[in-house]
Amino acid sequence: MNGHEQLDIDGTQPPIEGARCEELIAVQYWHAGALAEPANVTHLKFGGTWYRLYFDHGIIFWRNDDSPPTAFAAPEIEADYKLDDLGNRLGFRGCKLTSIGCSTTPNGSKVTFTFSDDKTITFECHDDRTDYTC
Repeated sequence: MNGHEQLDIDGTQPPIEGARCEELIAVQYWHAGALAEPANVTHLKFGGTWYRLYFDHGIIFWRNDDSPPTAFAAPEIEADYKLDDLGNRLGFRGCKLTSIGCSTTPNGSKVTFTFSDDKTITFECHDDRTDYTC
């Protein structure tokens, strides 16, 4: 995929612009005791509703969710899925979301959340590994 390819989104981006962030939690993927992917799945809560954001080879997936994420282990593949409370740790909880931007990148895609106080967080999938930057 290059930066000029069409953006591929599966699901519907939630109508959360203008709402305050209640929760922002990344599910980290750990393999054999080492962090392999900082944001395997991102869970967001706005207006009392949970949403999931995740990527697969550049495709952006949006899903509604019924409940918050939970940590779990998958010993058969030497994996652990741990929760990283980004909303609390990075100060996004309580901030008003002003925009969501989605775009392709040379080897994937990204989603950027911009908040009213000019704080941003971008989730980018590059070669099927999702990370975030603020």
